[in-house]
Amino acid sequence: MTDSYRKTPVFSMTVGGHNRGEKSDKQRANRQERRVIGQMTHTLAFDEDPHPVLPKKRELSNVWGFRKDGRRWWPNAHESDMRK
Repeated sequence: MTDSYRKTPVFSMTVGGHNRGEKSDKQRANRQERRVIGQMTHTLAFDEDPHPVLPKKRELSNVWGFRKDGRRWWPNAHESDMRK
């Protein structure tokens, strides 16, 4: 199959070991956003302010603190590294 191997040796660099992407970081950020918005909606009186200003995800979490550190070119990659 032609899609079984990478064509270019570009890999994601993560902190904390191999194959740890940013999925858990995104899950944690989304859960935090839902928790804060849920707490705000339970405590706000919508009679006083029908359209409250809710925080954005970027205000609650720090993208620079995620595990993934971008992508890097790895010119000396072995064939086993180039498998998908």
